Amino acid sequence: MSIAAKPVSPKSPVSQVQLDIERVRADFPILKQKVHGKPLVYLDNAATSQKPRAVIEAISRYYEGTNANIHRGVHFLSEHATEEYEAVRGIAQRFLNAAESREIIFVRGTTEGINLVAQSLATAGRTFKRAMKSKRTSGGASLRRWNRRRKIRSSCANCVTLAFFQEGNRHERLT
Repeated sequence: MSIAAKPVSPKSPVSQVQLDIERVRADFPILKQKVHGKPLVYLDNAATSQKPRAVIEAISRYYEGTNANIHRGVHFLSEHATEEYEAVRGIAQRFLNAAESREIIFVRGTTEGINLVAQSLATAGRTFKRAMKSKRTSGGASLRRWNRRRKIRSSCANCVTLAFFQEGNRHERLT
């Protein structure tokens, strides 16, 4: 895939990304198909994302040479699969600039990831709320101030920002 970035204007630090669509399409074998005489266009990524050749080849290599459970077996294949899995976690850590590889969590799909984040925030919020209630001195007053702040800052019923949660507003139920 070829991506070239160039500034929008000489004074602007913002970049505009241009994609070479044909080179991107060439990475995806399935997109070589024609449907009703026209190139296949696949837009249903919520259900199934199409895989580029590199991913298809990596999956094939895994099934042909390493297929085993990670973090569970004590035999060669399992240990090798675990090493490869953790190596990918390290690559993702560097790519995302995470402080530690344990910050990288792999999930099967978007829904599982969103549910994991929502559950984690809800759990952290319960812990925060308990801590606020258990303060002997100004716990109640602090909680009231915190609730007032929450009402002021949540101007959009369906908007959730990182700052909202960093300020301690983690007990909100995400639906």
